Amino acid sequence: MNAYLDMSAVLRRLRESRGLELSEVAQRTKISQRHLSSIEEERFDELPAPVYIRGFVSQIARIVGVDPYRAADTYMRRFHGALRPGAGTPPPTEL
Repeated sequence: MNAYLDMSAVLRRLRESRGLELSEVAQRTKISQRHLSSIEEERFDELPAPVYIRGFVSQIARIVGVDPYRAADTYMRRFHGALRPGAGTPPPTEL
């Protein structure tokens, strides 16, 4: 299996297969719908600090029945890979 598995798509498919709307996941996890949507659509630039993302993905994984540690690790590898300079996402700007 690819180290950069599209965990966001896996989580979305599992959520949808269980008939869960983002609003329901938001209510159960207390994660904003905006952040949930950004996770599923891999809009990494709209997400908070990585420590929060890892926690969010773990919570989502628990709800849809996936190993939360594996889901978070897989998602974070993709997240960090996308943020590398030259990977398609601009590097963070300096203050």
